[in-house]
Amino acid sequence: MPSPSRGCIMYETDPSPIVGVAAGLLSDRFGETLRLTVDGVLSRNDSNVVIRCRVQNGCSGVPTSFIIKAPNDRAAGRCPRQATGSAACELMNDWAASLFLERTGSTAPLAPLLYCGDRDRRLLVLEDLGEGDAPNTAAVLHSGDADLAHRRLVEHVSLIGRLHALTLGRRDEYLEIRNRLGAELAPKPVYTDPWSSARIEPIPNGELEQAVTNYRSCAAGVGVTPPPGIETEIWGAAKIIEEHAGPLLAFCKGDQDGADDYIWQASKPRLFDFGSSGYRHALIEGLPGYLTWGCVMGIPPSVAQSTESAYRSELGRAWPSSPVDFDRAMVWASGRWHILHVVHRLPEALAEDRQRGPTTLRQQVIAWLDAFADLSERFNELPALGASARALVQRLRRIWPSDVSQLPYYPAFRALRA
Repeated sequence: MPSPSRGCIMYETDPSPIVGVAAGLLSDRFGETLRLTVDGVLSRNDSNVVIRCRVQNGCSGVPTSFIIKAPNDRAAGRCPRQATGSAACELMNDWAASLFLERTGSTAPLAPLLYCGDRDRRLLVLEDLGEGDAPNTAAVLHSGDADLAHRRLVEHVSLIGRLHALTLGRRDEYLEIRNRLGAELAPKPVYTDPWSSARIEPIPNGELEQAVTNYRSCAAGVGVTPPPGIETEIWGAAKIIEEHAGPLLAFCKGDQDGADDYIWQASKPRLFDFGSSGYRHALIEGLPGYLTWGCVMGIPPSVAQSTESAYRSELGRAWPSSPVDFDRAMVWASGRWHILHVVHRLPEALAEDRQRGPTTLRQQVIAWLDAFADLSERFNELPALGASARALVQRLRRIWPSDVSQLPYYPAFRALRA
């Protein structure tokens, strides 16, 4: 668990101070003095920096490389020990995920192994999964091989289903680990946090009333009046999805805007990057073929249905529900996403469009609204929200330029649409 504080790491773009601290922690971990060199800065964003390091000496049993995660100096005010808020929380989430998922009994580790860390200086040293034995899901989706992309999506979603199935009913065990690393951030208002943890306690009525007001206001901003029943469904989705999640309260990895968090390593599929992880309703991230990835670029309906079937199969090992129960849960989880996108994303998209990954914010907003409307109509569930979503899609396609009205398929599937 956390090592004692040894002072503040100071750095700007030079990662050597971080590497020096990591070398000291690893030397303590393996019982010999290790020397590390930087092999590359893999990512640097507003929250964290991720560095790959090589071991220049060492003996049998010591890996040849490691991954170091620490707060970005800009986010930490050039002092990671003082890092607070999301940067610190993301690192502690990664730390807790590695410790917790080691206990699941999975045949392959579900998260990178944690070698050591320093809580006070906000630094983790993790297993280096390398470049993988094969292209990851994101790379395959941007290739020209539809069959391989289909298989990889099914494999990836199956692994997400396995993660959820292995962690249902184990929230207290996870929280015992997570709370030793520090408190989680206070929850944001309902329907404003894409990767919110389940509240467990009742959501205040004032938050729910504000969510309804915000939804109506955002819809009115494009000339849509939601039908009667909208308030009941918004409150219901908050209670069922955001408040507790019931038997579907699972450990979720979060941050599924892209499918680049999956890798084949030593012939086994692995997940990584658990900075947005936490316990929440499993189907918030269990339907990436329809939602999340499928709303960044398009996935053919037959492929999306294959990923749904794969996920149902894996989750069914721990939650042997009836098809009707699963269908209903699927629509309510997608309804939660719909409300969040109307309240949280639509106002920004109305003000202006911008690039968001391989497509634009407006393209993605329309795709989210359309995906939920399709599921609501398919299963005749959440009819008021479904009708509102359909009306919003039709209105936005009239007032926005035609080039944002249709989400392009991932390159791997474009020949199928043609």
